[in-house]
Amino acid sequence: MKHSKSQGHILLLLPVLLLLLSSCATTKMKASWGKPGYSGKPLQRILVLGLMNNGLDRQIYEDYFSDELLLDGVEVMVSHTFMPQFEDMQDKEKVRAIVAESGADAVLLALLVRVENKDRYVSPYSHRPYYGVGVGFYDYYGRGSNAMYRSGMHRTDPMFDPMYDPIYDPGYIEKNLVVNLETTVFLTANAEMVWSGATTTKKFTRDLAQAAIKENANLIRTSMKKFGLLP
Repeated sequence: MKHSKSQGHILLLLPVLLLLLSSCATTKMKASWGKPGYSGKPLQRILVLGLMNNGLDRQIYEDYFSDELLLDGVEVMVSHTFMPQFEDMQDKEKVRAIVAESGADAVLLALLVRVENKDRYVSPYSHRPYYGVGVGFYDYYGRGSNAMYRSGMHRTDPMFDPMYDPIYDPGYIEKNLVVNLETTVFLTANAEMVWSGATTTKKFTRDLAQAAIKENANLIRTSMKKFGLLP
């Protein structure tokens, strides 16, 4: 069976591509709740308020999240434009004042519950891939059986040597920062909770912040729509 150089290059790159894919942040909705029998109109003006570790995290989260809510035609405001100082977030009266000033009919409150560092060491290993498009079960099975006799025929047959060139993957530390968020939606008219959800983002990094927040926002939007809270 003949194999082009381009096919070989693609197959050699597969471990790198898999590593890149495994490094992407992934967000999942762990649990969600919506007020049973909600009969109000879909929300039209939402104030996004992030309770994060610092002012920068808060601003990044609010801005990225509000961009996603805008896709539903909702008017969105972010708390850092009303209250730039992060320290003021501890003052309930000031928060109450900006809620009233915003004119929002609901507040979406995002609370950073915890951040967990779950790094793990991936041991090094080597393998001898069987290259080729259209390799079936018996072709691959043959590779395994031939490997049992590496001191035999294939050592003298030049056809087999390139096919069994080993690929070595060194050990490495897989970074896995896990971010847990709790998001709650309250009506401003009576401070009633109408929706709540818990999300977890694995393999979070600063570089992936926008994508992770977008995933988080999409999960929340989808759930809120099910309960009639968004158009």
